[in-house]
Amino acid sequence: MNEFNGFKVSDSVFEQLSFKTEPAKKENKSLGQADFLQLLITQLKNQDPLSPMDNTAFVAQLAQFSTVQGVEDLNSNFISMNNSLKSNQAIQASALVGHTVFVDTPTARLNNAGEILGSITIDKATDDTLLNIFDSNGVLVRQELLGRQDPGELRFAWDGRNEAGESQPPGLYHIEALGLIEGATSGLVQIVREMRIDDDQDTVWLRVDVQGGASCHVGYRSCFYRAVPVGDAAKTGITLAFTETEKVFDPQKVYGDAPNPTRI
Repeated sequence: MNEFNGFKVSDSVFEQLSFKTEPAKKENKSLGQADFLQLLITQLKNQDPLSPMDNTAFVAQLAQFSTVQGVEDLNSNFISMNNSLKSNQAIQASALVGHTVFVDTPTARLNNAGEILGSITIDKATDDTLLNIFDSNGVLVRQELLGRQDPGELRFAWDGRNEAGESQPPGLYHIEALGLIEGATSGLVQIVREMRIDDDQDTVWLRVDVQGGASCHVGYRSCFYRAVPVGDAAKTGITLAFTETEKVFDPQKVYGDAPNPTRI
């Protein structure tokens, strides 16, 4: 309890009103650099000239004080620099409020507003540019032909709808841009040997000879390198079985860091 103008007031009230009694500062009884220097001078004044005292310990202590002081000054400077960097970052971040920024990533999140804005960097002129958008399961939901493009930055916007015009659910989507350059080839060629069509004439079946050893962009000879179990095998669950165990080529060496939407 504290007394204020004749009234007794509890400590909690003083704390709520920010009237806090500061504790008495403890007297620092430890010796500092100045104290050691004063002792050294006093010792030098009062020593016997014929039998001088060894001052090595005092000098060593002073050297240690200088080292500690230097480290403290260095820490203080780093703290000041860190605070300055944080302040500058806060100022720079505040300047971005209300502005649109672009992030270097092949994925984007479709929000409830149903729109994704993006930018494509084109290094070499293309005769045609194809934009593919895949959902989080690797399913192609939208394709857009962007036509011939010159080198530079190409901005695009996706309204969040698939090919049928249906709005897609919010979530992460993978975006891929492909450029067509006439006369260029990947070296993987297929020669058509036979072509068939079904009775409704809406499905085409091709038999081809694979030139170059592979026809699948993930490295296998064929894109149909997995089999779906049927009959009794499907009763225990559908687990895809690989019909090809070795890849013909390494996609990393061929395509580099280009994003691959296929889930293996």
